[in-house]
Amino acid sequence: MSIADVTVLEGTCVGAGCPTTTASVTVTLSAASPEQVSVDYSTADGTATAPLDYTPRVNILTFAPGVTSQTIAVPVVQDAIHEPNETFAVSLRNPAGATLARGQAIVTIVDDDPPPAMSISDAAVAEGNAGRTLAYCDVMLSNPTTDTVTVSYATADGTATAGSDYVARTGTLTFRPGQTVETAILTVNGDATVEPDETFFVNLSGASGATIADAQGTATIENDDPPGSGAVVPQYRLFNRVTHEHLYTADLNEYDVLGANGWLQEGQAYQMLTSTASYNGSPVVPLFRLYQSQSQQHLWTTDANEATVLGETPDYTYEGISGYVLPTQVSGTTPLYRLYLASLQVHLWTTDQNEYTVLGAGGWVQEGIIGYVIP
Repeated sequence: MSIADVTVLEGTCVGAGCPTTTASVTVTLSAASPEQVSVDYSTADGTATAPLDYTPRVNILTFAPGVTSQTIAVPVVQDAIHEPNETFAVSLRNPAGATLARGQAIVTIVDDDPPPAMSISDAAVAEGNAGRTLAYCDVMLSNPTTDTVTVSYATADGTATAGSDYVARTGTLTFRPGQTVETAILTVNGDATVEPDETFFVNLSGASGATIADAQGTATIENDDPPGSGAVVPQYRLFNRVTHEHLYTADLNEYDVLGANGWLQEGQAYQMLTSTASYNGSPVVPLFRLYQSQSQQHLWTTDANEATVLGETPDYTYEGISGYVLPTQVSGTTPLYRLYLASLQVHLWTTDQNEYTVLGAGGWVQEGIIGYVIP
């Protein structure tokens, strides 16, 4: 008795309910037997793993008298992931009525998914009246891959000019295996000048592990109205006893849902502006929000460079603008302090100067005032 190697095309399928491809592994006898012949068989992982790449099989193969060839059918899982060819083994043991001449076959799953094609989205952002605002262009892969993919990007002037209208940027985006979206984060300079909308470009080049299908994104800086009176919205604070995170949100639904799911509701922390308009004649700046999945912590910052650098790493997700704060104190505002506790890798934001002082004396790093809000 012997078993033969086999090669099978994997097949391409996206989403749930994909069909399988069958790897047909042939077992043969050197001569017909007047009696029934049987053998145990089982599959075993190689570079292919069950059940992700194939469906494992353990059973008994039986040859009726006179039959010299039988087939073991192993389902191979189709997907749309670009990856190297993979293998698994089908092994025979405990033959009855025959001896084993060759007891193991290697099944090679040949990947037929193309390398991913890369494209970049356009972006649009309100300019703001002062400070810096972030815009972002998503760079997307047409299908996942087990390779690490990189691509360089650089901004270029259109009707907007680097230095005055936006901050020139170059960098490299890295896609981890399986990741299909990365973000180029752009910085726009705010001003109070009434002017037409302006544009600049983000160009991709030097991709590794993927082709570039769309190499240029357009960022539009939308002129907003001259400063007026900005609307004020409450900012609520919650605490998670497991992750030790303090979360700040203006979304009452988020506040209530998290409160019903174990978060401690600490009430209204302060108030922010909802637009780029001014407050008491002073222009405002955006407060950016990011999320780090590994530590399950959010981060808020008025530093556009910090938001840009962190948002371009695979560990952080840029979640947009939470609201607007004042960069300098005016009548009717109070400082918003930021602290950091290294042992738990958590930040805290507070308008309570006593809390800021006591925590600072208790091992928290006092990171200063990040802006001014309405109490």
